[in-house]
Amino acid sequence: MKKSSYKILVKEKLILEYYSGEIRMDDLLYSKEIISEDKIYNPEFNIIHDFRDANFIMAKEDVDKIQDFFKAHPKIDYERSGAYLTSKPNEVVFATFFSDILKTFKIKTEIFSTVEASLTWISDEKISVAFIQELLEELKIQTNNVYNS
Repeated sequence: MKKSSYKILVKEKLILEYYSGEIRMDDLLYSKEIISEDKIYNPEFNIIHDFRDANFIMAKEDVDKIQDFFKAHPKIDYERSGAYLTSKPNEVVFATFFSDILKTFKIKTEIFSTVEASLTWISDEKISVAFIQELLEELKIQTNNVYNS
């Protein structure tokens, strides 16, 4: 079963995204599109992507899909930071692959294995690690998802 859920934190200027199950590039890009249509979405907000429960399925044509998607969605390609939380080699490979492609766009990305490290890199403001970890746990069980199949 694959799942994607998100939470936009206006005060913290941060978007949390959670993914689990077998995720393909089309799933990830669909999530990005849905999130960008949220009424409180702000392209200046930094993003933490939690990929620790996801298994990514990649294909050669994904490079073109990513490039085409970001060119077609300038609201998403904005100068900001994106942190990838990973825990398995497959996630690191995917995050590295995605980061390498995004180097031609405005988003700066890095890969982390802890929430604390990602918060230190992504924000100048002091955001509670426990608060973010709690929200990520809530996203795991949230029923209002981008997709849940």
